[in-house]
Amino acid sequence: MNIKLLDCTLRDGGYYNNWDFDADLVTAYLSCMKSIGIDFVEIGFRSIIKDGFKGAYAYSTDSFLDTLDIPSDLNIGIMINASELFIENQLPEKNIVKLINQTSQIKLIRIAAHLKEFKKVLPVTETLKNMGYIVGINLMQISEATEEDIIQYAEEANKWPLDVLYFADSLGSLDPLQVQNIIINLRKGWDGEIGIHTHDSKTLAMINSKAALSEGATWIDSTLTGMGRGPGNAKTENTIIEFEKERNAQPNLESIADLIANYFGPLQERYSWGTNIFYYLAGEHKIHPTYIQSMLEDDRYETPDILSLINHLKEVGGTKFSKEALETGRQLYQSKKEGTWNPKELFKGKEVLIIGSGPSAITHKEGLEDFIKKNHPIVLALNTKKSISESLVDLRTACHPMRIIADCEEYSKLKQKIVLPFSQLPTEIKEMLSESNILDYGIYIEENKFNFGALQSTIPLPLVVAYALSFVTAGKASKIYLAGIDGFNGDDLRSAEMNQIFHSYFEESNSCEIVSITPTKNNIPSISLYAI
Repeated sequence: MNIKLLDCTLRDGGYYNNWDFDADLVTAYLSCMKSIGIDFVEIGFRSIIKDGFKGAYAYSTDSFLDTLDIPSDLNIGIMINASELFIENQLPEKNIVKLINQTSQIKLIRIAAHLKEFKKVLPVTETLKNMGYIVGINLMQISEATEEDIIQYAEEANKWPLDVLYFADSLGSLDPLQVQNIIINLRKGWDGEIGIHTHDSKTLAMINSKAALSEGATWIDSTLTGMGRGPGNAKTENTIIEFEKERNAQPNLESIADLIANYFGPLQERYSWGTNIFYYLAGEHKIHPTYIQSMLEDDRYETPDILSLINHLKEVGGTKFSKEALETGRQLYQSKKEGTWNPKELFKGKEVLIIGSGPSAITHKEGLEDFIKKNHPIVLALNTKKSISESLVDLRTACHPMRIIADCEEYSKLKQKIVLPFSQLPTEIKEMLSESNILDYGIYIEENKFNFGALQSTIPLPLVVAYALSFVTAGKASKIYLAGIDGFNGDDLRSAEMNQIFHSYFEESNSCEIVSITPTKNNIPSISLYAI
């Protein structure tokens, strides 16, 4: 059996660092790939998307590849997303010519195609074969195809000059038996070579690769230390050992061990790819791993948020990644639907203390309790975080639907009323809540905007701080004290968000006087609670 190992570290791993790899790392990597007997290195994408910064390996232009020290006998490949070939109402085979020429040092070109794109992109294979390339198509999210669909895809592929038909366990949900059955069905229509690209959501990437090999697949993908989107892939350092006998090879293990120790180990410490309980759940419920990766990279999401979103996507479907789904608050609060509670009933002419979840609220717990007993403000706590004595908290609030889902069981245990945009919540969330414990105040999301209404306010982001400021201000409070609204370091994306919220708030003529009485990094007035 002529097994071909394809390492796609720089292509798939680029999802963690925007395809911006250090030059010394790449030189060492390419040398190592030759020494361990890797057959093909997929060095990156050939993309036409120019939004935002991406490193050179997102584009892998011929002029850039000419600057690399590529060993002469190492085969280089690139991947092109089929979706990028369906532009400007042109046939995909016309657009491929704009991306590829016949003088490149590239040997292999793979097209990554989702199920609905597969048949339409097949003519590209003829164009690329006529240009002299080895051509593969990577059939994405194969777990979502029926047996009949897989046979039809195989039969269609057999009509075109395709060298290798790949399938990808994009959602990390397949097990070895399912992998073998997919290959059995592909063989009912496809006569050529078969390859597999596995994801390690459920720690089955290597096991599934071996299952594919046992059923006749001959192309196996892997990445160094498993570096790849979401939980990552089968590990190259393990693959060369697992298939050593089948390939009759003796790879240079010292070379790859040094490469990992010097370059990819530190990268993994920095970006933390690899499977965990969240990726496992995503694989189990066929949820796109980019949802998990995006939340793990964003400090705004805590464990309850991630678990609640997984539960939500499990019910509504999450096979296709959508950035908007992570921002459900923005989508949900786009109606002018008012609540039923007027905050003037509670706040008019009163001082209010808003307590956030920052560490300073716990650090200064006793001082805050003394402040409350001395000054008697109305105390509003954000979400369900408990930092001071519950007997001193008058009410709580939340607005982001993922946080509401995560905390809904806690609401029934609270002694305080909780302010929520109840009327705007989806029915399934409302059914989790008890209306008797809720004060219903509406919100509308508009970028960089505050506007304070009797039953609904406009706020710039669906963040609980903005929501609390809106209804307290609408309630005509005389002054707002903040505690535990600590802010974030300058390089944290939440820092810019928080400061934009306060900037937009202070621009409104009807805003209240605000002062933080615990330490804060936000651009707001502050005073020590011990000096009041």
